[in-house]
Amino acid sequence: METELPSINLSDAEREILLSYAYCLGAEVVENADEVVGFFRKYADAGHAFAQTTLGNMYLAGHWVEKDEAQAIRWLRKSAEQGDPEAQYQIGNLYRTGEGLEKNEAEAAKWLTKPSDQAEIEE
Repeated sequence: METELPSINLSDAEREILLSYAYCLGAEVVENADEVVGFFRKYADAGHAFAQTTLGNMYLAGHWVEKDEAQAIRWLRKSAEQGDPEAQYQIGNLYRTGEGLEKNEAEAAKWLTKPSDQAEIEE
């Protein structure tokens, strides 16, 4: 018995971002690092927070790109400043550990509490 899924209206940008994410997961697409990174870079440059966070995480881990803390921080900070909770957590954690940023407990606390502050506002 096949279940019909509800229709979801996505913009072209959202569809391409989801396709890029599918590439990351290896879901029904051929893994092609250049194409994956290209999709995310295109939308990160256009200001999409999810794409910025994902690209930042790629640079942080060296996944499909050469590890580059400066690029990771650049993209994660852009997304964090837009309110993306994952990016805010990552930036806070980088300040906490001193990885790629000068260790700073006050900045770490500022960024690490933003996601929970947002959750309270949304409730």
